[in-house]
Amino acid sequence: MLQQIVYAGGLNLGAVEHQERLAFGTADQAAIRVVHAGVAALILGNAGMARSEATRRERQRQSAKGPHLGDYGAAVGSVHGLSRRVDMGDR
Repeated sequence: MLQQIVYAGGLNLGAVEHQERLAFGTADQAAIRVVHAGVAALILGNAGMARSEATRRERQRQSAKGPHLGDYGAAVGSVHGLSRRVDMGDR
């Protein structure tokens, strides 16, 4: 194992040709996966925010393109209000 660490530290051709990998414990590998998931979530979150900000300008509201999208906002508002009432106990 010490030889593998020395090869990985030097990044010489011996480590690449023999495809030697470091044998670290699974706890380290799980931590790497969690970090990658966090980075992916951060990137996707930023893309979603940029998309929503790009659709409207300051103090302007863009209307829906098609007639079938006209009542979309009202439907979302009523569902949100209904779920709030159910959560509060008003049925």
